[in-house]
Amino acid sequence: MHATALLIFADEAVSSSRREDASVLKVKITEPFEILENKGRDPVQIHSCSRVIIATNESHAAPIELDDRRYFVNEVNPSKKSDRKFFEALIHERDNGGA
Repeated sequence: MHATALLIFADEAVSSSRREDASVLKVKITEPFEILENKGRDPVQIHSCSRVIIATNESHAAPIELDDRRYFVNEVNPSKKSDRKFFEALIHERDNGGA
């Protein structure tokens, strides 16, 4: 399913409290190889190039532990939430080579 995906985007994802679900996500993020199982063919091991982006408004989007280095959380300051000029400036910077 995701074995050959370069980018996996989970929109409005919500963290599961089940340990098994957290393990699946951690493996997907960190393991350098995964198994590709095409229908009617023998499974093969392939190099994983997948990157995962999780976007949500929920406070618990991923099962992040205190010392976990797998995740980067970007939280928008509530004072900027509806600040159109702020986000237009960010987009302009991104589209024009950065700072």
